[in-house]
Amino acid sequence: MLTGRYVLHLASTDAVRSVVQLLAARQVEVVTLSVAADADGTATLHLTATLPDLASGELLVKRLNRLIDVVKTVEVSAARFHEREAVLVRVEAEATTRRLVLDVADAFGADVVEVKRHSLTLGLFAEPRRVRDFLTVLADHPISELVGSGVLPVRRGGASLRRRPAASVDASREPA
Repeated sequence: MLTGRYVLHLASTDAVRSVVQLLAARQVEVVTLSVAADADGTATLHLTATLPDLASGELLVKRLNRLIDVVKTVEVSAARFHEREAVLVRVEAEATTRRLVLDVADAFGADVVEVKRHSLTLGLFAEPRRVRDFLTVLADHPISELVGSGVLPVRRGGASLRRRPAASVDASREPA
């Protein structure tokens, strides 16, 4: 079994239903699925799935690309994508341990989001490995709340998952 990660550019948010139906019909084990609506009415879907082998991943990409509302599906690889992860974590920190938690936050470049009498809320936006290491070090302290975004990929270089937008038309100009 291997884990495949994919980014899909969808023509509309309604396309999510088609994607989920295909995944269910093919009995794909979904690990994470997140959708972000874009300002232009399109959507970006990030999918992490457990697959039996590499051939299954290639077949999944082909089937997803056949769906009418899927503009493009791309398998995420570290060589072609920048990857970041966001995490917010509330750590129980009394006066005796607060300095230790702040030192960990400083060492990892985490932001102090909130300071309360018995806790600190920290935020970190970094490469996934750095986030995992940060949480591993913080595990020595009681964590009362943890929220993470999952891995957020964006293509390296000038290539884009989206099609180029059509040239805009100036609506104020009268047709000749």
